[in-house]
Amino acid sequence: MPPVSSPSPLRPPADRCPGALRPHQAADGPLVRLRLPGGQIDPGALRVLATAAHRSGDGWLELTSRGNVQLRGLTAGAVQSVADQCAGAGLLPSATHERVRNILGSPLSGRDGLGAADIRPLVRQLDAALCADPALAALPGRFLFAVDDGRADVTGFDTDVAWQAGTGTLLLAGRGTGLRVAGDRAVAAMLAAAREFLAQGGGREGSWRMSDLDGGTERVGAALTARGLASPAVASPAPDALGAPRTLGLPGSPAVPGSPARERPAPAPPVGLPPAGASPWAVLAVPLGRLSAGQATLLAATADAAGGAVVVTPWRSVVVDLDPADPAGQLLRLTGAGLVDDPGSPWVGLSACAGTTGCASALADVRTDAAALAAPPATVVATRPATVLAAAPAGRRPPPGGAPGEPAPAGGVVHWAGCERRCGQPVGPVLVAVATGTGYRLHPPAGAPVTVGSAAAARAFAARWRRRSAGTAPRTPRPAPSREAA
Repeated sequence: MPPVSSPSPLRPPADRCPGALRPHQAADGPLVRLRLPGGQIDPGALRVLATAAHRSGDGWLELTSRGNVQLRGLTAGAVQSVADQCAGAGLLPSATHERVRNILGSPLSGRDGLGAADIRPLVRQLDAALCADPALAALPGRFLFAVDDGRADVTGFDTDVAWQAGTGTLLLAGRGTGLRVAGDRAVAAMLAAAREFLAQGGGREGSWRMSDLDGGTERVGAALTARGLASPAVASPAPDALGAPRTLGLPGSPAVPGSPARERPAPAPPVGLPPAGASPWAVLAVPLGRLSAGQATLLAATADAAGGAVVVTPWRSVVVDLDPADPAGQLLRLTGAGLVDDPGSPWVGLSACAGTTGCASALADVRTDAAALAAPPATVVATRPATVLAAAPAGRRPPPGGAPGEPAPAGGVVHWAGCERRCGQPVGPVLVAVATGTGYRLHPPAGAPVTVGSAAAARAFAARWRRRSAGTAPRTPRPAPSREAA
């Protein structure tokens, strides 16, 4: 068997990724995760999840950094009932493959006309073919596919196998292979790569990801080439089978073997409305990636009225179709419920793990600390859906802040983590605030980490860093290190 690189000491030796049928026993009760290939969910299924969260969970739907949804705080004995409801809504097409349906797709594909092709049908084909292969049920729950429509948004993630329309680019372990795959062979090539990963020892001895196999990407690429599923890139490729020219050199499309896609920031869908003249839809940020059951129900009703769907993005936002007869009214109701349509809102680019409210490993209530960065303490997001935000709704831009009690403006991405595992950390340049038990250690995208002795000091650092990232502050903040910094 080929050598397998050693797993990170910060991750457990077994694949513990939860699913709908295999819950994770969190500090606040059972947690189940529903895979949404391409982030797509129809209104009826979203209503089912909202009802399950309200009746059997903590009342919230958590959006993950892979565009999936999880319910937590489930009551005793509710796991099987929730799974049955999800199966009835079409969210569990395969009990054996439910944890391996990890497929990213460009969230705006087919909506804004900017991609080389509408990849939504390809995502559905990939999902169906994945579930139809019994051998692929052995894939680890962390193994990640991506289908990019040519704009290079989801190829910027830490994927295992990814394909990009327009160029036909094949990526393995988030890096360019120098290989191209025709559109009509994309599904076959991606699944063949997954099978080869398993054949090379993937999924065993802690080798959950393509990058865990020493030399694995080279061997997988060679196997695909030998089978005629992939070919080396050429200077003037022919149009691919999706009808789009394979124009090399699209932004973010690595053509050089070994070129890492994930080192560049992935462009998130811009929060707000599409350009005038387009069919109405909206990208809405979800504060801290948590949808209340009421918000989810409202999103479902909105999409239903438009005859459309909802897309959960890996940036913890949602795309929802709007009714052409009343787009302004629908948007007003959505923002009034606490969703965010303002790209300048301090909630945009702000995320956190579960913290001490949901994880035994966490060293701080990071959700509360993160929320205080976006809103004054009196308006911090509540932990129960019955509590509403005071003062300005989350969807409206608060006044530029920075002074005590004022929200920090939008700027760079900030993630708050309860421990060094940094669960849910976004892709790309991000300031990570890691709880230490006595304060926080702040890790900027560049430069040395800084340790501070309180949540307030961490928020002050993060607020100044965000203003600097937005071009409104003159220099990098450097608070005095706490005594624990040494």
